[in-house]
Amino acid sequence: MRVYATPDGQASVVVLELGGGQEFLLALSAEVKRGFSGEGNQLDALAEDLLTEWLTGANNLFHSNEAFNPTLFGLTHDLELATVARLCASLAAMGLQGFNLRDNQYFYRRLPFKTLRILQLNPRLKNADDVQLVAVGPGGRTEARVCGTEAWHTVQRGGTEPPRCTCQWFSTNQGQRGVCKHILAAQLRFG
Repeated sequence: MRVYATPDGQASVVVLELGGGQEFLLALSAEVKRGFSGEGNQLDALAEDLLTEWLTGANNLFHSNEAFNPTLFGLTHDLELATVARLCASLAAMGLQGFNLRDNQYFYRRLPFKTLRILQLNPRLKNADDVQLVAVGPGGRTEARVCGTEAWHTVQRGGTEPPRCTCQWFSTNQGQRGVCKHILAAQLRFG
């Protein structure tokens, strides 16, 4: 038996080796209502659109269950690391990329659903809309007002501090589950 846990204790995985190359994997999250989509930590990489041709190309290039190293893949295909990170985040968000804990490497998988539709369903990405720039300060620090579901929220970002928001999501999670939709909206709007 092997046990893995995230450094923040928000998720853990127990792997039982059954023999004959078979394993049983049980993944647990901190709350019943939470899934394993990277806990929102990949939203920054998903915020910038990726060419559909790249996703189609990856789908045509990789074989099911093929292990790959994203850095080596980028070097081999002359891609910037940021582009490879966006590609990997997109593949993972669509369920096409997994991570093997034992071998410590990514693998490609094909799942039976429409891949491009999955990205459009992320609520924090699709709800990022009405944003107003309030102030620009020293060191690139910005303050924006972002329309939420029931109220306007203030987002501060830039400089050396991580982004902050006045919404309940941010207050509850403090960035541990990725950025809130308001911070994401400000990033999408103002870069």
